[in-house]
Amino acid sequence: MDKENTKEALGSLAFQEFYIFDILRDIIRGWWLIILTALAAYMVTYVVVDKTYEPLYTSSTTFVVTTRGSSGTIYSNLTTATTTAKIFTKILDSDVLKDMVAETTGESVYTADISASVIPETNLLVLKVVAPSPRIAYETIIVVMDSYPKVSDYMVGNAVLEVLGAPEVPVLPSNYSGAKEYAQKALKLAALAMIVLLALLSYMKDTIKDSSQIEKKL
Repeated sequence: MDKENTKEALGSLAFQEFYIFDILRDIIRGWWLIILTALAAYMVTYVVVDKTYEPLYTSSTTFVVTTRGSSGTIYSNLTTATTTAKIFTKILDSDVLKDMVAETTGESVYTADISASVIPETNLLVLKVVAPSPRIAYETIIVVMDSYPKVSDYMVGNAVLEVLGAPEVPVLPSNYSGAKEYAQKALKLAALAMIVLLALLSYMKDTIKDSSQIEKKL
C-alpha cells in the first residue's frame, strides 16, 4: 500500500514538474508577443506624456534687504527681509502689478507665477517667476523689478532692496517631462502582464496537468 502511495506521489510530482516546464515553454514561445507588447506600451506612454507635457521656464533674481536709516544690525535686516517678503507676496498678487505685467508682455491672460521668499537666516530675498515661455518669464521679472517701487513705497517705506544678481533669459525648462521614465515603467509592466497572461493561457489549456486528470480523460 505504501509502495502504491509512493508511486502515486512520485507520479504526481513528475506531472507537476512537467507542467511547470510546459508553462515556461509556452512563455518562451510567446517571446515575440512579450517584446511587441512592451515596445507598444513604451511608445504609447512616451508619446502621450510628451504631448501633454507643458514646459515651464524660471527666471529669478536676488535682493539684499536692508533697513533704511538703521545702524544695519543683522537682526533688523533679517526682520525687514522677512516682513518685506510677506508684503512683496501681497504686492505680487495685486491687480495693479498684474495689469502692468500683462501690458508689457502683450498677454491678455496673466500666465506667470511670481513668488518671493527669504533664504533662511539671511537678509536675501529671492524673486522668482515661472512662465510658459522664456520671454514671458524674463519680461515679467523685469516688469516686477521696475514697477515694484511704484506700488510698494506706501507699504515698505523702511526697506531698501539692492539687486544682488540680475535675472537672465531662461534657456531650458525648469520642469522635466519624465516621459522616458514613465515609458520605461510602462514597458516593464506591459512585459510582466504579458508573461502572466501567457502563463494563465498555458494553465487553462485542455491538457493533462497531473495524474488525477488521466482517469478523467479516459
